[in-house]
Amino acid sequence: TFWLIVAWIVLWIAANATIAHFDPLPWPLLLCLASVPQLPLMIVIMVGQGLLGRQQELQSEAQFQTTEKSYHDIEQIMAHLSAQDDEILRQTHMIEHLLLAAGISPEEVAPINNPISNGATFTDVTAKQ
Repeated sequence: TFWLIVAWIVLWIAANATIAHFDPLPWPLLLCLASVPQLPLMIVIMVGQGLLGRQQELQSEAQFQTTEKSYHDIEQIMAHLSAQDDEILRQTHMIEHLLLAAGISPEEVAPINNPISNGATFTDVTAKQ
């Protein structure tokens, strides 16, 4: 449509300059006729911008809701991990207490359960399993 309008304006000016002088030099009729379609097109553009703005607001709201849900899920995971840490710590203290009650020091148990402390590397230990 742009090229049609450009061609129409060029033809108008060429016809006005050569064939018939129906529109004097500042071309008021041409300017008036070119301005008439701009009015409804401006309305279409404004409505389109309004729709795009609403769509963007809806998209932002959906993204906010997703972020809120992710944040809530992360908080739940952190609470769960904290509870697991507390339980592991409680069980570790219980095991230490039972070992001490049985007369076994935790240092005696560490080399048995931890082959890495005997000079082996993690890859050596996992390769044997």
